[in-house]
Amino acid sequence: PNRRSVARLPLAPERFHTKWDAEIERILTRPYHWQLDGDSSGQYGATIREFPGCLGQGNSAAQANRALRRVVKAWLLSMLERGLPIPEAKP
Repeated sequence: PNRRSVARLPLAPERFHTKWDAEIERILTRPYHWQLDGDSSGQYGATIREFPGCLGQGNSAAQANRALRRVVKAWLLSMLERGLPIPEAKP
């Protein structure tokens, strides 16, 4: 059989200890469009419309939102360290 191996990446740390901490928290106070979706199996997915590719998943809404927050913090850290623009919140 033709099987594929999937590499699993470690989860982003819950708390960053970088010079960007305060800036990341400031950015997250902007009125971004957070969306939470659930399915009939009890799984949840959370996204922020303005941050493409950022997705948090979990067995509860709270778990999905926590996962999304970790992903978004890692994404923002990467953007800030590379000097790339952070998307503005859309009306």
